[in-house]
Amino acid sequence: MTSTPDWIQGYGVETDMSGDKSGKQAARERFWMPPGSEKVVIFLTPGDRSPTIWEHNYNTGSSWANWLTCLSPKPCPMCELALANDGKYARYKVQLFTVIDTSEWQDKAGVVHKNERKVLCAKKKTVEILARCHLSRIENGVSLRGAAFKVFRTKADKSPSVGEMFEFIRMVDLSSYDADELDYAAMFAPDPIKAANVAATLGRDMKAVATTPELSIKY
Repeated sequence: MTSTPDWIQGYGVETDMSGDKSGKQAARERFWMPPGSEKVVIFLTPGDRSPTIWEHNYNTGSSWANWLTCLSPKPCPMCELALANDGKYARYKVQLFTVIDTSEWQDKAGVVHKNERKVLCAKKKTVEILARCHLSRIENGVSLRGAAFKVFRTKADKSPSVGEMFEFIRMVDLSSYDADELDYAAMFAPDPIKAANVAATLGRDMKAVATTPELSIKY
C-alpha cells in the first residue's frame, strides 16, 4: 500500500479543516467562477477520498493567482514570513476535488474548450457544503463521483471563488468523459526551492514598502 505523503492532512469531507488561517499548479488548472456566475460541474473525486493540504496564497503585485503548498511538517519559509508579518500569507487548508467543468470557452487561437478537468480547491465553508452533498449521494445509494451539480457564485464580497450554492442535477455516465482524477502529487507536491525564493522576494518587497518614506505634499 502506498504511504500518504506527510504534506497531505487527510482524505474525505470529514477531514478536520480547522487550523491556521491564511501550488505550483497553474491558475488555469484550478476551478474558478466569476462573481454572479453559474456553471455545471461533474465530480470525479469521491467525497471520502478528497485529499486535504495546507497552502499559501500570495500576491506578486499584479495577481493573487499564485499558490504554494506549505512545506509543513518540515520548516516552511512561507510560514516564517507570515509569522514575522502579522499573518500575511499565512497558510490555510484546502480540500481537493477533481471536477469536469462543462462550461465552454474559446481561446485566443479560436480553439473551443469544453468538459475540461479542473481541481476544485474547497476551503472550510465549502467543504461543509460538499460534505452534505456527499452524504446525500450516499443516502441515495450512489457516490459523489459522477454527480452533476449546478453551481452558483453570488456577487457578495469575498464569496467563495468555487461557488457557494450546489444544486444536484443527476448522476452522469462517465464512460464518455476523461474521468480519471488529476495527479495531485504532480500538481501540489511541495517545492522547497520555490518556497524559499518566493518568501525571500516577498520579504524584501514588504521591507522596502515599510521603509519607504512618505512624500510630503505642500499646498
